Amino acid sequence: MTSPGHQLEMAHSAANDAVRAVAMQHARISDALPEDEKFFADRGFRKEVDLRFLVLALRWLREACSIAAGITQDRVLMAALDRFDSAVPGCKDMRDVGEHLRDYLRGRGKLQRPEVRQARASRGGNPDVGRQEALGVRVWEAATGCGGTRFTWAGMDIDVDQALTTAEALYASLCAAIQRWPGT
Repeated sequence: MTSPGHQLEMAHSAANDAVRAVAMQHARISDALPEDEKFFADRGFRKEVDLRFLVLALRWLREACSIAAGITQDRVLMAALDRFDSAVPGCKDMRDVGEHLRDYLRGRGKLQRPEVRQARASRGGNPDVGRQEALGVRVWEAATGCGGTRFTWAGMDIDVDQALTTAEALYASLCAAIQRWPGT
């Protein structure tokens, strides 16, 4: 087994890569790119693909920071993880639906289960998240305006600009926690 210091170093490295991936996907979603017409015939589809990678990078970052929080027991980092989860609440579910598409298309996804929908509603969340009806083809929507770019899919949404800002804040909290950790 590796030492906690080595595990923290590896978590930091993974988080560093992840936050850079989040920034890269944010830029790709925000800009028109030369390949839009060549490969996708429309910018919307490329943004849809890039958003899927953004969601994965956000989950990658969260996992690395969660590992570091477990090692350091840093309360500030733990609070930053909570803020991250609150700022991008649909991120985990979007990732899960995308990764377990077979189950969702068959109506057997975790979020489609009545007990999960009921628990979500009791916590004030949307009980319809993950419904089979919401998983239709091409249900991504993007609206750009004063609030930035927001995507909605399967009853969940993500503000792309807020996701970047929150990811950068989480990463900064990780770096500060590493500095405070007595093992460094």
